[in-house]
Amino acid sequence: MSTLPDTKNTRRQQMAANFIGLVSPLVAAFFAIPILFGHLGTEKFGLLTLFWAVIGYANIFELGLGRSITKKLAGQLDDDAQNTEIISTALVLSLALSVVGIVLIGTGFTHLFEEIIGLSEELLPDTAQSITYLLYAMPLLIAGPILIGVLEAHRRFLMISIIRVPSGMALFAVPAFLTLYSEDVSTLILGMLIVRVITIAAQLAAVLKNVPLVTGSFSFRWVHGKDLLSYGGWLTVSAVIGPLLVYMDRFLLASMRDLIETGIYTTPFEGVVRFLVVPSAIVGVMFPRFVMLHQTMSESPRPLYRETMTYVLGLVTPLCLIMIVFADGILSYWLSATDVVEMAVIARVLSFAVLINAVGHVSQGYIQAVGLASWTGKLHVCELVVYFIYMPWLISQFGANGAATGWLVRVTISTIALYWLANYLIRRDEKQRVTS
Repeated sequence: MSTLPDTKNTRRQQMAANFIGLVSPLVAAFFAIPILFGHLGTEKFGLLTLFWAVIGYANIFELGLGRSITKKLAGQLDDDAQNTEIISTALVLSLALSVVGIVLIGTGFTHLFEEIIGLSEELLPDTAQSITYLLYAMPLLIAGPILIGVLEAHRRFLMISIIRVPSGMALFAVPAFLTLYSEDVSTLILGMLIVRVITIAAQLAAVLKNVPLVTGSFSFRWVHGKDLLSYGGWLTVSAVIGPLLVYMDRFLLASMRDLIETGIYTTPFEGVVRFLVVPSAIVGVMFPRFVMLHQTMSESPRPLYRETMTYVLGLVTPLCLIMIVFADGILSYWLSATDVVEMAVIARVLSFAVLINAVGHVSQGYIQAVGLASWTGKLHVCELVVYFIYMPWLISQFGANGAATGWLVRVTISTIALYWLANYLIRRDEKQRVTS
């Protein structure tokens, strides 16, 4: 395995490639969401946003294997045979976990849409068909993060970006195009899932081409599976609770209010929350480097941590400030809707929340890189307990505005805790490096 140079310039290039891959869906979403909103109407668009959440939430069933395999491989890139065993073991585990996902989603989400949210009778067949399509795609949805994790460990961010740009844009462009022929949500879901299938095939081809593999070492080794699941266990807690904290507000809105108010909330949410692709892109590049620094103790991690934080704040702050100042004009230009004023208020609150949350992304990435995913998992458990105390009350009293306020409160508390923990670990590593 050839060692890639690790300079500030290299890191910036890889961040740029990762950023382009993650931000490309924003470009497509900017044009596609008004088309979807206009063709589907507020209620059906609200239902579509729930399925966007379901498709994103399906990744929880990979039990943190994507990030776990990045950490595992980043520390031993010179052992091709063992790495091949680790990768094949992770993929076999993903296939088994997809069965669990099929059972849980097939039963749980059907009950959610029919009983709790109480969809109108005319939407139930469309919803049932959408769930069926989702179940068929489950094995590939779970395998995707693992393949990305392998490429990230080998720092193939340009290749990741080459795949992400067209596939990310297609996830919005395809359903928008399909509304010209059908307004069934299931048709749009099918189109998005076909895009995901093609994306997974491209990711697999990239792994086979760019990652050194030893053919005779393709096998399942429980010792590797246990190690991956052990680290991924607490990542799974975060993977389960994290998206729940992000997306549950829209399900609460749908059940406590209606799909129309859900659409009013999720429309600016889907736009503003995409700013988090910036910290995701940067932390994704820095994560394997954090792992190696912690394992080798070759130098203090503080400069790299500060460099990461500088990039994140330098890029996210202008985006959020622009939305806070010009939310009315941006949303009026973007959407032909009667609820722009209310959406603009929500967009401002969420922009401030996203800016705070971006800092938390960096701290969380470092904590998990040093092998303490249990800390972030336990923090998420605490957040969830408190969440179900204040969020239902805020939504019942203030509707969509209450949901946005609750999101701001949650990320503020979380970011403060994560920042303190990350700095504690950095100080600890610095002391250990001096004394060793």
